Amino acid sequence: MTLHIGYEYICKKCGYKFIPYKEKSLCPHCGFPADENFDFIPRAIKSIKFNIKEVGSIHPGVWLVGSFADEILEHIFEILDSYDKTYPKPNFDEFAELVLEQRIPEHEKFLREHIFEILKEIVKELEKEGLYSIKGK
Repeated sequence: MTLHIGYEYICKKCGYKFIPYKEKSLCPHCGFPADENFDFIPRAIKSIKFNIKEVGSIHPGVWLVGSFADEILEHIFEILDSYDKTYPKPNFDEFAELVLEQRIPEHEKFLREHIFEILKEIVKELEKEGLYSIKGK
């Protein structure tokens, strides 16, 4: 068992799915402003903490994608767990971008960038709490 995030937002202009995770979020595809924001980062942190406690890793092992937010979490879990298992440690940003390139097709490059922005916010929060570190690696 793990904690899922059942959420998706669809841009009112282009119909693209994304996560408006901060105030005044813009669609990563067309730049149109979202008319809501969603507390994705705290929910993702809660899911990650749960997984670490219950499973012993960030990725819960079995992950059923039930929403767009779950799809984003799947990419984030994979990047964080894969980075932990990689030695010697490469540059985190370059590593994350490479994983996203391998997982998401070129025609959705804007999705890669969106996930990367969210990932950086999550890592920053995890580092504040002492649960993850990319410094010195």
